[in-house]
Amino acid sequence: MKLLIVDDHLIFRKAFIRLLKIAVEYSIDCDEAQNGVEAIDKLQEDKFDLVFLDVSMPQMDGIEACKRIRINHQELAIIILTQYDNEDLIFHFFNNGVHSFLSKGASVDELKAAIDNVCIGKKYFPPEVNLVLQRKKGKSNTDCARKIELAYQEKQLLKLLQEGLMSKEIAGRMNLTDKTVRTYKERLMERTNTRNAAELITFGFRNGILR
Repeated sequence: MKLLIVDDHLIFRKAFIRLLKIAVEYSIDCDEAQNGVEAIDKLQEDKFDLVFLDVSMPQMDGIEACKRIRINHQELAIIILTQYDNEDLIFHFFNNGVHSFLSKGASVDELKAAIDNVCIGKKYFPPEVNLVLQRKKGKSNTDCARKIELAYQEKQLLKLLQEGLMSKEIAGRMNLTDKTVRTYKERLMERTNTRNAAELITFGFRNGILR
């Protein structure tokens, strides 16, 4: 079984690969990518059975990478493995056909269960994730996404966050000070009821601001 581990932290990738080889009872071959761009390139060069995909990464995040993988590799199994666990993000990935959504704090048993299910063509979501999906699927699209009109600069900020840029880099692109960019970001998080850049990006996709 060939796996692709996509995460921007080298230490995590190496430790996770060691854990995988302990957790599963069959032979696995692991390759690595540090962002979505590298992942897409590797998928074009080689055949994989399963991709573990982080959410927050530079150049191309997990949200955009998942979207592109689904277009070009429709049957490829994807497991989201991330530190972010907000409900909109979970539901977004579910709608994009991922096979599992696991927290980086998940137990070895949950990790093994996810892989074992994927190997036989099934999906696996931990109980707490299933509860989120049940709630979300029971609501209309209007209930799921609160429409908020954003100013031009706010939309630009979202697009640059999607590219994985930091505040100083965004300030240079938008011809603003670093402090102003941080203020815009804080106000935008308050308006959209989000907590971090990943949730802001999810908000952007849900409301049609990001593609």
